[in-house]
Amino acid sequence: MSATAVLVVDDDRLNRLTLTRLLEAEGYQVRAVEDGQGALDALEEGPFGAVLLDLIMPGVGGLEVLRVVKASPVLWRTPVLVISAVEDTASIVACLEAGAEDFISKPFDPLVLRARINAALARRRFGDMEAEYHKLVDAQAEELAALRARLAACTCGAAPSS
Repeated sequence: MSATAVLVVDDDRLNRLTLTRLLEAEGYQVRAVEDGQGALDALEEGPFGAVLLDLIMPGVGGLEVLRVVKASPVLWRTPVLVISAVEDTASIVACLEAGAEDFISKPFDPLVLRARINAALARRRFGDMEAEYHKLVDAQAEELAALRARLAACTCGAAPSS
C-alpha cells in the first residue's frame, strides 16, 4: 500500500518545512507549495488524500483555493484542513461553511494536528467505501432489472400449460 499524499500550502517556509517533516515522520508523502496558485497547479497534477491550507497568502488566498476545491466535481471530497494564525470567528466560520474539514490554529500542537489529519483521512476512506458500495448496489439493481425484463419477455410468449 502506498503512502497517502498530502499537499501542504503555506507561504511561510518554516511552516512548510515543519509540516513536511511532521507528516513524513507519520508516513505521508508530502508535496509542499508556497501559495494558492501553486496549490491549484498541484491539485491539477495529481490526487491528494488531504490538503493542509494556510488561509492568508499573497495572490490566491486559502479561502479561494478552498472554494475551488469544493466546487470541483473531481476534488470536492478531498479533505481540506485550514491551518492559520487568523483568530477572528468570522474567518473561521467562513472556512468551515466553505467546506473545510477542520480549522487548526497556529501555532499548532503536532499531536492534535496528527489526530485531526488521521481523522479526516479516515472519514475520506469511509466516504470512498460508501461511494463504491453505492456504485455496486446501482450496478446490481440495473443487472436485476435487465434479468427481470428478459424473464418477462420469455414468459410472455410461453404457451399456457395444460
